[in-house]
Amino acid sequence: MCERVKNRKMFVRAGIYIGRPSVYGNPFSHQGTTLAEVQVETRHEAVMRFASWLVTGTDTQIKRTPELIHAAVRNGKLDTRLPLICWCAPEACHGHVLDEVRKPEQLDNAIQDPEAFLRRIEVKIRKPDLGDRGGFRNG
Repeated sequence: MCERVKNRKMFVRAGIYIGRPSVYGNPFSHQGTTLAEVQVETRHEAVMRFASWLVTGTDTQIKRTPELIHAAVRNGKLDTRLPLICWCAPEACHGHVLDEVRKPEQLDNAIQDPEAFLRRIEVKIRKPDLGDRGGFRNG
């Protein structure tokens, strides 16, 4: 998977924290004890719903819009030189989605063609190079 998404427990250098409760935090989670707004069944569903919400701005269960994330991207806050720091890596997570839209033109392309973006994310998070656990684990 992506070397630009690092685990918070193991990474001690500079990076951009994208976990909850930051503005970049995923409002969807498959784990019961989180700050997420919406509980879903699987890690895969949490990642894909985040990707869809990010580029379409629509999900009836989410109170906030992705506009703060969009503004951060457009203002260069997701600097491509710094890794994204979360708690999930190396497993598939919303950080891998954010990594695909770190530049304004990437975000604009994803918003213009959300179906193609979601297909690309689906392929990316199912890659076998996520370690011996694979892309998804529900625990």
